[in-house]
Amino acid sequence: MNPTELHTGDILLFRPGSLFGRLVAWLTWSSYSHAGLVSIEDGVTYCLEIRELYGGRRIELEEYLRTEPTTVEVWRLKKPVFRAVPSFAAEKMKEYVGMKYGWLH
Repeated sequence: MNPTELHTGDILLFRPGSLFGRLVAWLTWSSYSHAGLVSIEDGVTYCLEIRELYGGRRIELEEYLRTEPTTVEVWRLKKPVFRAVPSFAAEKMKEYVGMKYGWLH
């Protein structure tokens, strides 16, 4: 995956790379354990996500893949009804950055 080919609003689907990830994929009958959205800001590619123990966060995609190596599939809307849909989704997702998530919250 080349980060220069990504666009804001692209969907990132993560294959399980850990025991917990494999458990999530198995319990949800999925090939994936996690999903996120791409946000490109000032030339930097970020992953927007909501994760257990972290909550909502924005992390540089390169750092993410360096610290948690896994296989990622990138999906993109071919013809969104409105061109602003992918950017709008990423902007809405940013509202969750810093919010707590999990069984205790």
